[in-house]
Amino acid sequence: YDSLLSRYDSRQILGICVVVSAMIDAAREEIYSTTLSLPSLGEEKIFPLLPAAFPEYPVAFLEDTACFAYAEKVYTSLKENNFAFINFNRGIGATLFIEGNMLGKASGSFTQFGHYSVDPEGPLCVCGNHGCLEALISEHNIGRRAAAFGESPFLTPPDRVTFADLGRAALYRDPTAMKLLAQMARELALALGNLICIVNPSLIILGGKIPALGDYFLEQVRKDLKSIGFRKMVDNVTVRYSTLHSDSFLSGAMRYYFDIHYSFTQENPSGFYVG
Repeated sequence: YDSLLSRYDSRQILGICVVVSAMIDAAREEIYSTTLSLPSLGEEKIFPLLPAAFPEYPVAFLEDTACFAYAEKVYTSLKENNFAFINFNRGIGATLFIEGNMLGKASGSFTQFGHYSVDPEGPLCVCGNHGCLEALISEHNIGRRAAAFGESPFLTPPDRVTFADLGRAALYRDPTAMKLLAQMARELALALGNLICIVNPSLIILGGKIPALGDYFLEQVRKDLKSIGFRKMVDNVTVRYSTLHSDSFLSGAMRYYFDIHYSFTQENPSGFYVG
């Protein structure tokens, strides 16, 4: 920590945001459902370690998908008060805004979209269930799935295939890529159809790394939604890719911290903020 802070003038540091890909449970002081490889802390909890590491500064502990969603809200001038942001990376997360307010603050603890099962007979997920969205269409798993749809020179080796590789293959109309994307779009549409029935958002933004899959995938998702979801609600929702860069969660975290937690009128602000 000292080596990190030594790079900056302490007078220019207004706070520190720690952003994690995990659900943050403030009441139990723990994180779970994470794609991070964290060392075992035994009985020790991570929460007390963060303010202790940076005792001179306010510290905010935030979830990455929530920070992505907040960046969309404040930097793209969204007019929709009810929207969902779905973050696709190694895992899959979601943040909901209802009547202009982020559900559950920036803790990621109110939804677990990545573990919605779209195929109870599908592959085993790390959570112990079968056919979770994350086990089927997260970037970490697409290379393994591609082999079931045939061989492709674009999609090797399986353990290193990315969304960008799959999207590039689709541009060349690679048969394996097209079949896999069609199946992934169907699975995502199933999950989105249920999400729409529950919260009726005006807008669903697909962000993180998934925009690299390209236009074909997005159009297939929209098409499949028309045949899956409740028609009246589906007809009123827009599904699009995020227009922000995949690291926009950093600027989202900064803006969220200033808007929600930081006090510009307090001479020596301090504190530990979760979500």
